[in-house]
Amino acid sequence: MAAKRKRRYEVEGTKSFLYWGLGLLALALWHFVDGWFPRESIIDKHGQPPEEWNTFLYKDSKGSGHYYQYNRITATLSFVASIVCLYIHKVVK
Repeated sequence: MAAKRKRRYEVEGTKSFLYWGLGLLALALWHFVDGWFPRESIIDKHGQPPEEWNTFLYKDSKGSGHYYQYNRITATLSFVASIVCLYIHKVVK
């Protein structure tokens, strides 16, 4: 019987997960700054942020709408998605 030869495939990796991970990380950082450390112009427009730094869901009592809530939730979700994409890029490369 003839010896089986190992097959060698020429498969190129993709950097799509790296780009998505870095893009989501940039989005997370942007929303993090707006959600927890807003500029004066943001405070003038949307009111004071919640007193507690770890508040994601809170009752709006000062008329700030859902601006800070949206930014905090989006920052958290984008950061988790970024970590997942960067992990996939590292492991599946």
